[in-house]
Amino acid sequence: MCSSDLDRGNSPGKLNKSNKVSMEMGRSRFATVGLAAAALCLVQAGGAWAQGHQEPASEGWILGVEGGLMFSDFTRRSFDPHRLLGEGGVDFGGMGALSIGRRMQNGLDWKLTGAYGRFMENHRDVVAGGPAGTSYAAAATMDFEIGHEWHLNDGHLRLFGGVRAMRSEEKNRYMETPAVAYDLSGTFHGAGPLVGIEGAWHLDKAGTFAVVGGFSGSASFGQRNDTLREETVGLPFVREARSTFDTVGRVAGSVGLAVEISHSSSLTFGYRVEYEINSFSKETTETPWGEGSRNLLTHIPFLKLETHF
Repeated sequence: MCSSDLDRGNSPGKLNKSNKVSMEMGRSRFATVGLAAAALCLVQAGGAWAQGHQEPASEGWILGVEGGLMFSDFTRRSFDPHRLLGEGGVDFGGMGALSIGRRMQNGLDWKLTGAYGRFMENHRDVVAGGPAGTSYAAAATMDFEIGHEWHLNDGHLRLFGGVRAMRSEEKNRYMETPAVAYDLSGTFHGAGPLVGIEGAWHLDKAGTFAVVGGFSGSASFGQRNDTLREETVGLPFVREARSTFDTVGRVAGSVGLAVEISHSSSLTFGYRVEYEINSFSKETTETPWGEGSRNLLTHIPFLKLETHF
C-alpha cells in the first residue's frame, strides 16, 4: 500500500538523488530516512481510507427511525427484592427513537435524537385476595451530538460528544388489603454530558453487509420528586412528598448487522444492553418488602432504518 507512494517519487532515496546530496551529509540523510519511516506509518493509516470503500457524500442529511422491545427484571430487583409477592414475571415494554442529523465537510457531523421507552404494568400477588402489587417505569431522552467520522479500509469509526436531557418516572403500587393501598411514585428531570464511539466493519467488498456496534455513556444531573400516597377505602391522601438533587448515569453497548437496502438506505438488526445507575428513587425502592436496587438493567433487541439524502 505504501510502496506505490514511494514509487511515485516520495522515497527518501529519490529525494536525495534529486537534490544530489553528497556522501559527506550522512547524518542528515540518516535523519531524513528516520522522518520518512515515521511518515510511512501515517501514510499507511491514512492510505487505508483511499483504498477502502467509496467515501459517502461530503455533505448531506441523515434520518433514522428505530424501534425495539425492552426486557428487564426491575420489579424483582427493585420493588420486591425478597419476592414476597411472588416472582412477578419479566418486565416487558417497547421503545422508539427518531433522529435527524447532517454530515458536513472534513468528517464532521451533528445529530439530534429523541427516544421514549416504557415498560408495561407488571401485576403480581401472592394468593387471591391477599397482598398485590403493580409497577411500571418509563423514560424519555433528547440527545444532541457533534461527531467526527474516520473512514478505514473496511469500514468507519465515529467519535461523538454532546448533551443529554432526560425525564423518567416509576410507580410501585402495593395493596396491603383490598381496602388499604400505597402508591410509591417518583419522577426525575435532568441533563448532562454524553460521549460515545460507534463503528462499522464491512463483510464484503461491495459494502452490502456490515457488523456495526457502539458504546456510550452519560451522566444527567437534576431534580427527583418522590410521593407516597395512602388510600383507605378508596380515599387517597398524600402521606409524604420530597424533592432532592440526584444524578442518573447510563452506559449502553450495542452490536448488530447492517444491510444496505438501497444506495442511500440501510437496515440494522441489533441488540443493545443498557445499565442505568440511580434509575429509581431511593424512596420508591424502600418498600414494605425491603430495600431494593436503584439500578436498571435493560435488554433491547431493535430494528433501525437509516437513510441519507
